[in-house]
Amino acid sequence: MVLLSKRYLPFIFLFTTCIHSHLLSQNKSSVLDSYFNNLYTHMYRNEDSTQFYKNKIIKEATEKQEYEYLFYAYLMSNKSAAVFNNLKELENNFKTLDSLFDSNTDAFKNIASITQIKNSYLYDKATYLYKLNNYEEAKKKLNLLIDNTEHIADSLLIKNDIDLVYGAYSFLAKILSNTGELDVANQYYDKNIRFINKINDAKKDERLSSVYRLKGEVYKKLKKYKASNLYLKKAFNYSVSSNLSQNDIINEANTIAENFIALKQYDSAFYYLEQIKSYADTNAPYGFLYYNTKAKLDEAMGNTNTVKANYINALDLLNKKWKGLKHVEIANTLQSYSNYLTNTGKFQDALKQNTLAIQQVQGRDVVNSSINQITLFKLLEQKGKIQLRLNLVDSVISTTKQAAKLLDTLKPTFKNKSDKLLLIENAYTLFENGLDATYSKYKLDKKQAIEDAFFFLEKSKSTLLLESLLGVKAEHFSNIPKDILAREQIYKIKITNLEKQINRQQNDAIKDQLFATKTNYRQFLDTLETSYKDYYNLKYDTSIQTLSALQNQLHKTEAVVSYFYGNQTIYTLTITNNTVHFNKIDVTKSLDQLIKTFQRQLSNPKSDLKQLQLNANQLYSILLEPGLKNTLLDRLTILPDGLLNYIPFEALIKDTNYLVEDYSISYINSATLLKEIQTKKGHKNNLLAFAPEFEGNELNSDLRASLQPLPHSKTEIQNINQYYNGTLYTNQQASLDNFKTNASNYGIIHLATHAIFDDTNPEFSYLAFGNQESDLLYVADLYNLNLNANLVTLSACESGIGNLKRGEGLLSLARGFYFSGAQSISSTLWKINDASSASLMSNFYENLSKGHTKSKALQEAKVNFVKSNKDNALSHPYYWSGFIISGHTEALTTTNYWLWIGISLIGVLLLWLLFRKKTS
Repeated sequence: MVLLSKRYLPFIFLFTTCIHSHLLSQNKSSVLDSYFNNLYTHMYRNEDSTQFYKNKIIKEATEKQEYEYLFYAYLMSNKSAAVFNNLKELENNFKTLDSLFDSNTDAFKNIASITQIKNSYLYDKATYLYKLNNYEEAKKKLNLLIDNTEHIADSLLIKNDIDLVYGAYSFLAKILSNTGELDVANQYYDKNIRFINKINDAKKDERLSSVYRLKGEVYKKLKKYKASNLYLKKAFNYSVSSNLSQNDIINEANTIAENFIALKQYDSAFYYLEQIKSYADTNAPYGFLYYNTKAKLDEAMGNTNTVKANYINALDLLNKKWKGLKHVEIANTLQSYSNYLTNTGKFQDALKQNTLAIQQVQGRDVVNSSINQITLFKLLEQKGKIQLRLNLVDSVISTTKQAAKLLDTLKPTFKNKSDKLLLIENAYTLFENGLDATYSKYKLDKKQAIEDAFFFLEKSKSTLLLESLLGVKAEHFSNIPKDILAREQIYKIKITNLEKQINRQQNDAIKDQLFATKTNYRQFLDTLETSYKDYYNLKYDTSIQTLSALQNQLHKTEAVVSYFYGNQTIYTLTITNNTVHFNKIDVTKSLDQLIKTFQRQLSNPKSDLKQLQLNANQLYSILLEPGLKNTLLDRLTILPDGLLNYIPFEALIKDTNYLVEDYSISYINSATLLKEIQTKKGHKNNLLAFAPEFEGNELNSDLRASLQPLPHSKTEIQNINQYYNGTLYTNQQASLDNFKTNASNYGIIHLATHAIFDDTNPEFSYLAFGNQESDLLYVADLYNLNLNANLVTLSACESGIGNLKRGEGLLSLARGFYFSGAQSISSTLWKINDASSASLMSNFYENLSKGHTKSKALQEAKVNFVKSNKDNALSHPYYWSGFIISGHTEALTTTNYWLWIGISLIGVLLLWLLFRKKTS
């Protein structure tokens, strides 16, 4: 992490120039003007002279009650102290300024620039708090600054306001970037670029250059190193050509060099490091960066003799910079040093440096702030890795649990889905370390190892979806007024609509509106969660399903198989009502390739069936056989992870049978998620079915697809209606409006239509209810629906496919319906055949109407389909295995089928009684 250089305080030079010109133009006091000239001259060159003239002004201005000079003396001293990193001077200045603001209210009335003074004070205070790693309070000051100027039209902002607002946006984004909220940080940077272009003042190029550097840092953290360097090189070239401060040049060149190291372009990295070598041993606040990055480059190039010395030099400079204070910059450098020692096999030394790093961000004398917590989490992850290499198994498990607990406290602070997904993804190594340790302990203490393994598996999965379901429950049970809940819904709908508009057409005005709405919504959520503690506690409930509770729920012929697909290892727990089998599978390139090949074979009706079956048998022996040996089971619930999300386990082969012939199979991300879904009861089993009409004509270019006719879709829903009474919409009546109007009133929803997956922006994957843009139901829309469906069937191509995110699974259309309130979902894993779909679905619902569980009903439909087509090409798994059922698979109880059976039985009984009466 790189702290503020002068361009991280981007308004300083402009603002102080304005102060200088403003005060001199008043000609109130020649003595004060003289002192002020000297203060202005020395403020960024000589710290002692700055303080000398500050004190002269304070004495003279106090005697003459020239309050404007007094305030500006403190403000300019703040700017100087920030650059020279004099935190004590900043602390003393703020104590005085706070008292002045309290005691001189009347004097403020005569100061024309009092608003700018207050805003400058807020910025300075944010800078001070930032340096103390107190990010939460720093953000409050910056948001207050922006609020103070928000009512002023951009065209009416004066120079000082422009500098402050521009600086505040970048500063807020920097804080967000440091704490891992990268998507929100980019939103702020993009907002600032639009702000700069709208103002279009003389400093436009300098301002843009600063933001480009900061955006480059975000892309580096996202590991998009080439994109990062595109922004950073623009900033670096501008800094050099414009002769900007050494801190700018050091930061930009250093980050470019780090990117080139990551890209293994070491000559380019060396070139940029050479540009800042001359600053390394000066008093420059960022001189340490040269040694820090030089150590990384030396390690990458195999020059290990110099690595240690470079890290020691960097740490010496950092300790001088922070003058004995603990700081996250020191922690980050110690972490890098520890990584080097780990890579060279010096594990005890690595652990020592890791311990020193942790001491920089944890303890009584350290602020319990978001940046320190994020850094501590990364250090605990590193600690577990080192302990594992030292074979300290119990310590690894303890460290992993500590980090998991810390992760639970961090998750609620992330309000943005993308950033929370990245946080979870980056935590995956942590859980892999923990599982590795538990497996090592498995032979020594099976019971405890299995308990720990189940805990780590559950903690690693479905955070976003589970949090969303808990949030809905929290709204019902925490007594939040209806008008507040309505406000939240309005925010969500407005954000979705604005995002859809931008997805269709880029527009700066709409982007600004979206930025403001998202910002207000985040602030609204913060207030809601602070004001309603019960809501917060329910929404962020960190408890998980226990292993014993899960086993108590399982039928004697049922098993749950939970997977963790790590970088090095796949871990599996096969759980029955009285046994648990823990297994470890090495992740190899050949295994990854086998899974990918199998998925391609399944999704292609022309693939070689014999080769497919060989691969199906091999995958069964790897993924399932160890846990299913010597068991008499007929039901499986699969908790997939990683690449396993892409394959239907029904198509695996045991001996000579497809698994579907022996097991009814369903899917869910985690046992805790399943438990939560099961709590939603009281669904009706009335049917709502849609079969829109498509003509196959080229659509509006916004849709990026031509939707072909589905000739069997109407037959499909008509067949289903034989078994469940309901409402059918076909052709033009099968509209999105009719779906939104009626969907919440039905327990079974069946959509026989097209699904289009957007791999660049999964939120804008959609189900089509017609040929126009207005007929599309996006994933983003699903978050705003409130369904009461026991079953949603998406008889549409690739409805179960999406971007794969570690810990969350596939971000698919199907998953979106869980956010809407569905209990179970039948979806597809590839482009399905329209005719086979109609046949399978008819049989599926017939089986459901007989009282079978959903997984059993789908199993029998598939088995019947295979038997009926055993002598033709339709027996290929492409035609039947793509349909899967996920979620709560209990039977649908109230059905047409059983109703008629009941009526018939009553009729028979009445006839028998009548017959007896006549014969008696």
